Amino acid sequence: MDEASAAALVSMIDHVYAAALDAERWGDFLKSVSGHFRNASTILWHTDQNDDRCNIFASHRYQESTLRSLQEHYYAVNPWVPKKMRMPSGAIHRTEALYPERELIKTEFYSDFLVPNDLFKGFGISLFNGRRLIWLPQRRAVETRGGRVGRRDRTAGAADPPSPTGDPSARTVPPFV
Repeated sequence: MDEASAAALVSMIDHVYAAALDAERWGDFLKSVSGHFRNASTILWHTDQNDDRCNIFASHRYQESTLRSLQEHYYAVNPWVPKKMRMPSGAIHRTEALYPERELIKTEFYSDFLVPNDLFKGFGISLFNGRRLIWLPQRRAVETRGGRVGRRDRTAGAADPPSPTGDPSARTVPPFV
């Protein structure tokens, strides 16, 4: 790990400990994650096992209207959610491992939520303790070319998590290692 990544990791850990003592500090953690991943939009949300709602408790780089629309409608049509809710606790995953991109671009979630908000893909981690806690840095900047989806600006979004095995479907190491 290079010196800058090590410093970023220490900073994020400091923010997590501060947030554990003061819930108002989760925004600081999300901001530090966002900064490390080239200003990615970040969100922390949870849902109970028996609750089919998106309960957002912290975000960075999202407008309130975007969060509201996610909670009120787009969470229910988000094609990433079914597989995300079955991911093992602690598994880091890319969104493209949750739902095929070629199918994603045909969905209401993509056309009416992701595209207008200049979002496309990212990665996240699910933690489980009677509830699902989801952390999702979201890659920004969307472009489609003949049905193929890519980023307009490679510096505008989140960095890809490393893939020690080359398999994008499950990650067991933090994306900043």
